[in-house]
Formats: sequence, C-alpha cells, structure tokens
Amino acid sequence: MPSSGGQRGVKQAGATEADAAPAGQVVILDDDFGRVLAAEVLTSLLEKAERLLGEFHAAEPLLPGMPAEQLRSSLGRDIDAKLLRRLLDQGRQTGRLEQQGELVHLAGHRVELDGKHGRLVEDLWKRYQQAGLLPPRLKEVAETLSQPPEQVEKLLRHLVRNERLVHISADLFVSAPALDELRQRLTRHLQEHGQITTQQFKGMVGGSRKHVIPLAEFFDREKLTIRKGEVRVLRSK
Repeated sequence: MPSSGGQRGVKQAGATEADAAPAGQVVILDDDFGRVLAAEVLTSLLEKAERLLGEFHAAEPLLPGMPAEQLRSSLGRDIDAKLLRRLLDQGRQTGRLEQQGELVHLAGHRVELDGKHGRLVEDLWKRYQQAGLLPPRLKEVAETLSQPPEQVEKLLRHLVRNERLVHISADLFVSAPALDELRQRLTRHLQEHGQITTQQFKGMVGGSRKHVIPLAEFFDREKLTIRKGEVRVLRSK
C-alpha cells in the first residue's frame, strides 16, 4: 500500500505507464520527467495539511495563515516545491484550502478578534492616528500597553493588512493617511524643486532622524525617490 510520507509515494514513470494507469489512481507531478504520485497519497497529504493548518489557526488566532514554506517543512522533508504546488492546487480546487500570497489557510478562515484584542487594536489605531508621522516604536507601545512586544506586533500587522497602518521598517509603523499626505507633499516638492535634502525632508516630517531616515528609505524602496549623493530626486518612470 502506498506510503503517505510525501515523495515516498512518488515514482518515475514513462508516458506509457502513466497513461495506462487506471483513472484517479495516479497524479502526474512532472510531465518532463514522468513523476507520478498515488492519488491516495495526495489525499493523505491534503488531510495532514488541513490538520496542521487547523492547529496553526488555533495557536495563532491573530495570523491570517501559515507561510507556505513552513507548511511544506511541517509536512515532511520529502515534500518538494512541485509537490507542494500540486497539493495546494488540489486543496483550492476541492474548496479545502486557500492561499493569499505566501500564506496558506483553511478555506473560510478569517481572523476574528475577540473582545480584548478588538479593544487593543482600536486603542493602537487611535494612538498611531494621533501620532501621525511620529509614532512610538514597537517596544515603547508594548511597554505603554503592558503587552508582550510580539503580541503587539501581531496586532499592528493586523492593522497593516486592513490598510490602516503601513509597515515602514523593522519596528516602525505609520498611519496610512499620514503617510499618504506626506507622499503628496514630497512629490509636489520634488516636482517644483527637482530635489530634496535630508534636512529639508526632516523639516517636512517634523521629527528626528529616527523617523526621518526610515521614511526616506521607505520612499526609495517604494520607487518614488532615488538617492543621489546627499539629495533625493523623483525616480524616473
């Protein structure tokens, strides 16, 4: 009986062998190399993936899904990228799994905040909204709220997914409306003057270098600006 241990149920097969197999008993993984997988092994792997994701959702209720690479390694070391893609395709086609970017979750799973986390999220949003371009760092917020930093970070990332905050750098999050307004002012300045110095940008932000530098580098990564020596200019389209 085929094993459910990943690629131990995978074998090489020529086109003739794959074509001759009874329908539904094998799944072709690789047309070029003729790799096939027993259908019951794929079913077993899908059931294991569902169990792993269910455990992940229970353990991490604030996260929308498990990284695909983490799921692959959790399924077993024999699971390669092609087998994982086939497994995820099967999960989506059968309405059992969903994938958003690099995150995989059970079909229908959504992050639902309980009363405590809901109140914390709204508290965080008000703090960041009021702080504008000069928000506290993650550690400072955690200390103020008497919450573990890793818990606060999950709540902040929830606000990022809901497009209320933007993740600027490792521990810096900024209100999305405040960042949009800064982007507009920066663009107007560069269109009118051609360039901006760090000191001028600091005046625009109104804060210290601990906020100014990450924000300037964010716009570089966003490909709005590019640094040329001591100034920044609009990046050519």
